[in-house]
Amino acid sequence: MKNDVAIVIVTFNRKELILKNLTRIFELKPSRFDVVVFDNGSTDQTKETVQNLFPKVIYIESDTNIGGAGGFAKGMEYAFKENYEYIWCLDDDGVPDISAFSEMLTEINKHSKLTVFGTKIIPTPSGEKDFWPILGAYNKEKKIIEKLSSTDIFRLKETKEAFATNSVALLGLFLHRDVISKIGYPNINLFLSNDDVDFCLRAWTNGLNVIQVQKSIIRHPPMKVRTLNFGFRKIDVIIMPAWKLYYFIRNNIAVNKLYFSKGTLIRLYIMLFITFSYSFLTSNEKGNVLKYGSKGFKDGFNNKLGKL
Repeated sequence: MKNDVAIVIVTFNRKELILKNLTRIFELKPSRFDVVVFDNGSTDQTKETVQNLFPKVIYIESDTNIGGAGGFAKGMEYAFKENYEYIWCLDDDGVPDISAFSEMLTEINKHSKLTVFGTKIIPTPSGEKDFWPILGAYNKEKKIIEKLSSTDIFRLKETKEAFATNSVALLGLFLHRDVISKIGYPNINLFLSNDDVDFCLRAWTNGLNVIQVQKSIIRHPPMKVRTLNFGFRKIDVIIMPAWKLYYFIRNNIAVNKLYFSKGTLIRLYIMLFITFSYSFLTSNEKGNVLKYGSKGFKDGFNNKLGKL
């Protein structure tokens, strides 16, 4: 008898990481899930090794790298067509706590099936900058993120209770198949970056809720972040290679202008310009940063998506 949950994992040339993750995943309880690996065209013997050590894994291999957005979309599409009731999206280097699956199953029973759930991602080693800050729900009428009070944020940090938020990461995304019937799959044309934001805001726009489940935890290597102090405000700048900067800038513009008010967008554009400028000033490959960063702005405003 087939299980009712499909765990979809996207990987690309990180054999050792996915082997470690699969070892943990098959320790999770209750074991009411099947594992689907979507391989974005690895060349490091990932497929052969996974199939040898984990023969129960359903392995889907792509001829080309279609990015995280494409990998999750295709993996979710397989699970949907195979009539799994629930889908849980993971990647190859985000390792769930032993209680992550059971905590998620406990929480989803409290909500409508037309809800998008997110697993809390904790950077490991601890003490690094959080991946996903505590933010309020998306208000589709005002096109803003509802502001949470400092009291609310403190309470949520202390109680670890689930809460409505504007968006959660594709890493750890958990949903019922009815969500896909309602809003479709992640946008494959985004390739990577902000595909999760687009998916979640699309959910809010279509009347669904997005819930962060704080007690369901995934451990993930930290981002490289620099905090710039402008006196009146601190801004976190993510450090990334030039080609990733392209997708970061392009998709932030292309996605957020669909969902947010003019004031929010102006603040976003300032943040993107600061990120671009810092990357340029500190990079040893200034030519590439200039090339990919400027192209990201141009393509974002012109809605030119797809793989670079």
